Amino acid sequence: MIIRKLTKKDIPHASRIHRDILDQGVISHLGISFLEKFYWVLLKQKNITTLVAYEDDKVVGFATAACDLKSIPRLIIRQLWRKILISLIKKPFLFYRLIQMPFYPSFKQDGRIGEIFSLAVLPDYQRRGIGTELIKHCRKEFRKYQCELFQVSVRKRIKSANKFYLKIGLSSKSRAKFLGEEIIFYQGKI
Repeated sequence: MIIRKLTKKDIPHASRIHRDILDQGVISHLGISFLEKFYWVLLKQKNITTLVAYEDDKVVGFATAACDLKSIPRLIIRQLWRKILISLIKKPFLFYRLIQMPFYPSFKQDGRIGEIFSLAVLPDYQRRGIGTELIKHCRKEFRKYQCELFQVSVRKRIKSANKFYLKIGLSSKSRAKFLGEEIIFYQGKI
């Protein structure tokens, strides 16, 4: 297995994994075209790094690490508004969920706290240590960003992800309600 930074040629693969594995998130519902543009925009950011796990000659997982998540809603609106409008025309039910995104708890935090805001591994490659390696590499990125801590959030109902974060030594920091679901925030040291 190789962990490396996302490249342009990895974007379609990471986008499909995002859509298929993180299928409950608002961004996943915006479609592949949006996700591809989203990861293209993220490639150019100084405070965000997407890492891919590469095995068997293909991308099998990815994680996105960021510092200062407050900039992300503005980034999405400024650079992806056309894609958002197209998605809303096709799926108008997403409107309410999209206007709530800037109020996600992580987008309001101050300080040098890093966040892994997406992590996914293809089902056939889970339980092989790929997620753990992706987090280890995210920690290295957080050191470069001079973050003191990092966090990751997950819906309470996703039992396997919650068990995973506890298993790798993260501690439950807080809980919040967002869009009618309970979200658990796990925190770890860099």
